[in-house]
Amino acid sequence: AGTIQDTIEENLCIGNVTQPLPGFGGTPAGTEAQAAAYQTSRFANRHRAVTQRDYEQILLEHYPEADYARCFTLQKKQGVREKPEIRLVVFSRAEDSRYFLSPPWKLREMERTLRQYASSHVNLQVTNPIYEAVAVKCEATLHFGVQDTGKVLDNLTTIVERYFQPWQKDGGFPIPGLIFSAKELCSRLVNHEDLQRVTLLEINGRAYTEDTPDGEDVIKGSEPGSILLPKVEIMLSAPDDGIGGNGIGSDFVVG
Repeated sequence: AGTIQDTIEENLCIGNVTQPLPGFGGTPAGTEAQAAAYQTSRFANRHRAVTQRDYEQILLEHYPEADYARCFTLQKKQGVREKPEIRLVVFSRAEDSRYFLSPPWKLREMERTLRQYASSHVNLQVTNPIYEAVAVKCEATLHFGVQDTGKVLDNLTTIVERYFQPWQKDGGFPIPGLIFSAKELCSRLVNHEDLQRVTLLEINGRAYTEDTPDGEDVIKGSEPGSILLPKVEIMLSAPDDGIGGNGIGSDFVVG
């Protein structure tokens, strides 16, 4: 009661406004999250590309042969006045079922179509997935009694490949722009039942240890939306060769 004190628009026929009883049937004020969701839904329009999701949906609607699209807004250099740059990465099994690449002419056609919906104030690129090789070298010491070293090599190689390429397990699509942790990878390797310790983990020529500071063990591509493909090299030492040496043991935990 008493919250309504005036009319929205002035009316000279009304002398005063009072509210002796509680109101009912109103709508509570929206939260900031609800306001943001409402604005996003209002901006989304089938006849223009504003949000990242707009670009993805418009492309997939016009090109059903494209299986998946991921949009990135590239960061501008500080102090440089340039148009915002939008990169739309397209995955298609139609031409290439392994790396999901589309022919250049198809990408140009997609780009021309999207320009009809995009603002003239953005630079638009429609590209294939960007794959980058990442060299992973691991040296480890075996436990006593391990007979099948070939199996251990295969297991460790699979651990590395599945870490960088999780989509291969279920036959899905690569996830562009993922960020990885050398410490997390090392933790997965050192927990293998046939290893005493990991004596070396080297990624792209840089060695990582359990003492590597948090934040300095980040592994990512050089381009926004890059997909890392590991090239794995595993070297195993006999138990006697590693006892008493430096390395990361099975008690290593990612903090």
